[in-house]
Amino acid sequence: YPDAGFFGYARNAMISKLVFGSEGSVVTFKGNASGTIGGIVGNAVGVTLVGVTNKAALNVSAGSSSLCMGGICGKTDAVSLIGDQESKKNACVNDGDISASFACRNAGLVGHNEGKIFGCTNNGAVTGVASQGFGPAWGCAYNASADKFTGNFGYGSVNGRASVHSTAVYPFSAYNLEENTVDWTQDDYYDWDVLEEKQLHPGVKYSHCSFTGMPRHMHVLQIDLGNPEIELTTAYANEQVPNPNANNNSNNGKNLRETLSEVCSRRRSEGQKIIAGINSGFFDSNDGISRGYHIEEGEPVYINNPAVFNALSNHSWALTVFTDGTASCGKKSLTAKLEAGGKEYTISSVNDTILRHASAKYAVNMYTCRYKQVPHSSKPSITNPLAKNVLYVVAEYTDGPVKVNTGWAEAVVKAIHNGTGTPLSAAPYLSSAKEVGFAVSGSTAQALLSSLKTGDSVRLKFDMSIEGETKPIFTQNSSMYRLMENGKDGSNTPATGNNLYTTFDPMTYPVVSQDGKTVWLIEVDGRQPAYSYGLKGYEMFRIAQKLGGWNVTRLDGGGSSCMWVYDPSASTGKLVNRVCDSKGERSCLNYLLVRLK
Repeated sequence: YPDAGFFGYARNAMISKLVFGSEGSVVTFKGNASGTIGGIVGNAVGVTLVGVTNKAALNVSAGSSSLCMGGICGKTDAVSLIGDQESKKNACVNDGDISASFACRNAGLVGHNEGKIFGCTNNGAVTGVASQGFGPAWGCAYNASADKFTGNFGYGSVNGRASVHSTAVYPFSAYNLEENTVDWTQDDYYDWDVLEEKQLHPGVKYSHCSFTGMPRHMHVLQIDLGNPEIELTTAYANEQVPNPNANNNSNNGKNLRETLSEVCSRRRSEGQKIIAGINSGFFDSNDGISRGYHIEEGEPVYINNPAVFNALSNHSWALTVFTDGTASCGKKSLTAKLEAGGKEYTISSVNDTILRHASAKYAVNMYTCRYKQVPHSSKPSITNPLAKNVLYVVAEYTDGPVKVNTGWAEAVVKAIHNGTGTPLSAAPYLSSAKEVGFAVSGSTAQALLSSLKTGDSVRLKFDMSIEGETKPIFTQNSSMYRLMENGKDGSNTPATGNNLYTTFDPMTYPVVSQDGKTVWLIEVDGRQPAYSYGLKGYEMFRIAQKLGGWNVTRLDGGGSSCMWVYDPSASTGKLVNRVCDSKGERSCLNYLLVRLK
């Protein structure tokens, strides 16, 4: 007989609520080597199957590549339907093992599918031989179209390996991994091949990896912070903040600000030994500000005002690198003080857009020479205003700028500009890194007017705790969530519905070891289905676990995700990943850089 199964051949039939076989039962087929074999139906023509289950193991003693075998059906035509798109109660299930000792179309659900399969599950172990376009799969060994196979679940295994997306169809094609599910708790899901590996310097290794279970490319920088020759620093594009491009947050490719490639190349031309870099924190592109603090070589370069910081509770975390060569992914807490005229005042922000106007609630706001009036000479219509109706105190550091967790820094007042009565004709922008300015409002402005004069000394201090740790900080970029905490899965940190649960996004994220001395900077390409899918939160945790990490947070992803590596043999560097923006590498706001001392 050419077709074999509980029903060898069925036409224009509805089959429902049928269970074939029992646990441990085995059916061995001997017959037409070019036919069809199914637990329920061998050859289905215009057939609908709902709520059926195959529990029997199916194997075949002989055959050819023309044989089609599946736990539910051997072969279906274009108008057949298996399962139900609307109700899981009507789903079809294969629990039986499916095996063939030769290359053919053998699969957990359907060997050769031209119809529709919705909401079905394979739990069986599928074994077979792959050769010349024929081989085993947990879903369909052949599937006519990706939109005909959706909402299905691949558990069990294929040739001894836990079911993964790449074994849903053989060969891998006509399949949408975002519309189907496999068991991503299995170790096999996280297998990858290393396509390229380079030792950029003792203590810095670059790897390019390709996942074996799905189209996914990952780039990894492994950094030994204990090597005294290596620094993990950070940089703002064009060395300024705010750095607006007035694009209404419509990001795609380069737009005014420096890209990662440009920052790395410029800094190398200035004498810095940059050997690698990635994009870093989240940002508001239109206004050119970070969504969270930015500390560069100890200096608090950008601090949000408290109202914004509190509103951005999902950015409470940060990648922090301490001066002792350890790192953290913990939450941050800051206290900043100005001592002037015999009193202490709270510094509410640094280089923040709150400087555009007076604020009685947040009375003291600090700024530096990074706050440029016209950030891009090619676009003079874009400006960073300073309020004209406040008091400005401009001072000069006596021994370098203030640094976080290093105590008081002293400065001498060089100028006082009072706009609290009559607004100033022009606010005082700064031009030197030795200068520091304070915009002061309300009663605090009046108090300083009566107690402070040019030539007086002022002091300022920034104290930050990272979950109780108060060591001096070298680098900090604010991040989002903590997806691994002390070795445990933290991927449920985001609120329900967050895209970390729902979407495979391009991703950039740091992983920190248990002793804090090793950092892995990871970039995963995405939004390119034929080449690479991005990551969800749980996958970030599992990858970090496999690498040996202990804590994980996430940086900006999507079209921002990029990694740059220097090639000494070519005396130049380049992006090593494939960005997903249609216009190429994006103008992000800040970046993490690996630098040799």
